[in-house]
Amino acid sequence: MVQFVGNGSAYRLSHRVETNIYVIDRTTLEAVRGGPFPGFRSGDHMMFAIGRSTNSSPDKEDFWVSWAGQIDVK
Repeated sequence: MVQFVGNGSAYRLSHRVETNIYVIDRTTLEAVRGGPFPGFRSGDHMMFAIGRSTNSSPDKEDFWVSWAGQIDVK
């Protein structure tokens, strides 16, 4: 799973099958908080985390972070 947080919103990209290529755009990111992903715009500052998600119960998802970073869009 990949999660993005910034500009008052949070988004996630989750795939049940592992792959080496992930597309990050408004068609693939699901809003966790805030509205739909508007795309990357100049001046955006976002934090992101890459890891693995597990469902510990039907209404809860745990996210185990393997790597984190930040994005500054020029």
